[in-house]
Amino acid sequence: MQITFEELDPRKPSLHSKQHFEGHDMNIVCAQCGASITDLPICTECQASPILESKYKLLHAVGSGAFGTTYKAERLSDHTLVAVKEMLIRRADSVKVLELFEREARILESLDHPGIPEYFDDFVHDAGKSTAFFIVQEFIDGYSLNKVFDGPARPEEVFDALAEILEILEYLHSFSPPVVHRDIKPQNILRREDSSLVLIDFGSVRAALDTGEGGSTVAGTFGYMAPEQFMGRALPQSDVYSIGAMAVALLSADDPQKLLKQDRTFDLSRLNISEEERALLKWMTSLNPEERPSASEARNAIQNRGSSTALVRPSSTALAAIHPDIRAILRTPKPRPLPRSFKKVYLTEQGFNIAFGTVFGGIGTVVPVIVGVGMISSGQTLVGFLMPILFVLIFGGVGFGLLYSGLKRRNIARRVWTQGEPIDGVIAATGRSNYSQNGRSANRYHYNYSVNGKTFEGHWDSWSWQNLKAGDPVAVLYDPEKPEDSLMVATAAL
Repeated sequence: MQITFEELDPRKPSLHSKQHFEGHDMNIVCAQCGASITDLPICTECQASPILESKYKLLHAVGSGAFGTTYKAERLSDHTLVAVKEMLIRRADSVKVLELFEREARILESLDHPGIPEYFDDFVHDAGKSTAFFIVQEFIDGYSLNKVFDGPARPEEVFDALAEILEILEYLHSFSPPVVHRDIKPQNILRREDSSLVLIDFGSVRAALDTGEGGSTVAGTFGYMAPEQFMGRALPQSDVYSIGAMAVALLSADDPQKLLKQDRTFDLSRLNISEEERALLKWMTSLNPEERPSASEARNAIQNRGSSTALVRPSSTALAAIHPDIRAILRTPKPRPLPRSFKKVYLTEQGFNIAFGTVFGGIGTVVPVIVGVGMISSGQTLVGFLMPILFVLIFGGVGFGLLYSGLKRRNIARRVWTQGEPIDGVIAATGRSNYSQNGRSANRYHYNYSVNGKTFEGHWDSWSWQNLKAGDPVAVLYDPEKPEDSLMVATAAL
């Protein structure tokens, strides 16, 4: 069950309620009986004060739904315009409806973002016409996206809007656990007079008060809901799906349900967009949530489409082979944390180089110096002077060279893991490594990957991945700033 409010277009007369919607420039709405009255201290209909909680003057209704009304109101203490959202308790058909409204208030209270209406107050008002729960928040003076665009929208406008909303989702999904909106659609996104966008209606939000990712409540709007939402499952990727479905609606000027094919994927061939944009929407609306990008990945791909740093995702085959724990970490906002398994697998080789280089370099430096000092003391001045230099250059140089190499590769591994982007790769060749563990030699895998038409090479030594062969697909993390730096993170052959 969800709480939604049908938006009214302020540019057109409404027939929802003559009592509430006509003549609102001169009248106000009585908070006790709901009558439209002249702005007086006492309601002429019920003889009570028309002011809500002695703080809010209800100017006129801006939305109406099954459970109540949303009003444009004035906060009397400072004459600030606010939105007052009402939920009539007598209309609630289940305790879950009340819980959703209470959850919306608590979530709104915890949020602080320019793209989300500011929370001011919430309370229960039990005087007058009926008992009701109210939420008071910032009033957004603007039109929803479905009113902004008249007919099919231009791709540039749509993708710019998507990037802006995805930035809001990045903020919501950065909470622990993530805040999932669950009802993203054009009607719930308003454009202010300064053209900035605001995400509204958090009546279906799922977050901080929940435990786990499952649930029994189905919330959202048909056509925009991700497949997993029909099973009561809400994930951050569910919001990303809704953003993609919203793009389909705006680009086609039609209900997205009408573009669904028999396999429940969208028929994107009907949209007048580039192949790169078509692939991006296909990615965002993948039926499997694990194959969708995070809000950050999607926004990055939108902002960099057509550029040399455009995000290229790995194929579903390669991506699906990543261990679920690792895949979950790859979905988290950057910089990503370093999991224990990463430290164990990816830093083993560098740890060996660092340790061996430190010991070998130290011995190769200190011992020759001590021997040289002894020879000089015994009168062998020239030999005692030249011999340490020679041995330090040879042994110390080799040792500290390994140390430098190990530190450099470890830093690259850390940087690529925390900041890298996933991409498709392929095993080019296999061989044996000089490294061994418990008497077992590691395999060395040489892999190739391409970034915007340019091919790069990498290699990795692994004791775990023993069954790879040339031609196997792999998922690779690469650094967009330095594409030659990469890590192999998964393979379909595992």
